[in-house]
Amino acid sequence: MSKQDGVTFLISSHDLSHTTEVCNRIVVVNKGQMVKDIRTNPETLKDLEQYFADQVSGSEIG
Repeated sequence: MSKQDGVTFLISSHDLSHTTEVCNRIVVVNKGQMVKDIRTNPETLKDLEQYFADQVSGSEIG
């Protein structure tokens, strides 16, 4: 079913490894705003881990 055009699944997860394995597109939403829209590739997991690490370190400062 997921290979059909026009089919979308919404997955809400904190498991980045699994999400990058099963999704070909990942959208990150923060407080109702889309902050990242990524087509998955071999570097996606690393990029997302860095993004969330930056968010955590930035929130600890303020």
